[in-house]
Amino acid sequence: MASFKIINHVNDIHLDPRWTSSTKFNSKYRLVNEMGQKLTSCHVLDKGKCYELIDKKERAFSPLERLGRGALGLSAVIYTLGLALLSKSIRNLFTKQKETLYFGTLYQSAQELEGTIEISDEIKDQLAKSMKAILRNHNCDGVKNHATGATHRIFTLDSQPQLIFKMIVSQDTSQQTSQKNMSHTYSKWVQAQKVIRVYQLTHLVLPHAKLISIQVGDQQYEMIAEEKFNLKPHHLSREITHEPYAKSVQKAKEQVDLFITQMGYLFGNGLHLPVLDPVDAEGNRKIALINTQYLTDWIK
Repeated sequence: MASFKIINHVNDIHLDPRWTSSTKFNSKYRLVNEMGQKLTSCHVLDKGKCYELIDKKERAFSPLERLGRGALGLSAVIYTLGLALLSKSIRNLFTKQKETLYFGTLYQSAQELEGTIEISDEIKDQLAKSMKAILRNHNCDGVKNHATGATHRIFTLDSQPQLIFKMIVSQDTSQQTSQKNMSHTYSKWVQAQKVIRVYQLTHLVLPHAKLISIQVGDQQYEMIAEEKFNLKPHHLSREITHEPYAKSVQKAKEQVDLFITQMGYLFGNGLHLPVLDPVDAEGNRKIALINTQYLTDWIK
């Protein structure tokens, strides 16, 4: 069984140069217990903490180590008259060419992405009453539409100026398909928040978001309530070149490259990277990960 070590983030990994990142890591983000054993879910938290795998390192055995392992295996085989070969651990002494070490961090669910966002029953009632207008892309009392396109609804509530709401309307009128799309979209943002935490991408800002469900009669609609940044059109112009801010965003752009390496182009063409105004003590600015796809205007 491969070794497993619990860490807080990737910067906690300190190994000698013989250890390298594995080229094959299909179990990345797999849920495991404190022993590194696979879990199907984290509903076992009452029996212990839950972790997710974030890195896999490998080290080839030296010729001397392989010789020692072979001698140990041979001794076991002779001593047991060959019965030791029934054990996988003994067979590995002859066949295994490298050592593997997994690293995991404490699992944090969607609560990390949600932050302090709370959707009261009153807000849900307002959304339910306004659903007909929302589905038609119309403004109504207390609701302003910001979406373009047939498949997306993006709107704000006068009573919740700090939030923007997003939902997908399926073209095939399948409610189940629409809910699946929203859940899939939200799961990508949960993963993005995880990457930012694990790799300490302190100069990237992802808006907090919460997946909510609204019941209207016998129909159920899923949408995402997202933290609204105070962006203006000139923020987008910064994103196009970043030239006026080249020095102050250098660290953030390096983190964007790492983010994309870990996530891939998971957010499609709608992901923009506006530069935020505040500058830290070292003269660095942060870059926001904002999805502006399907917006008709900048929401002030």
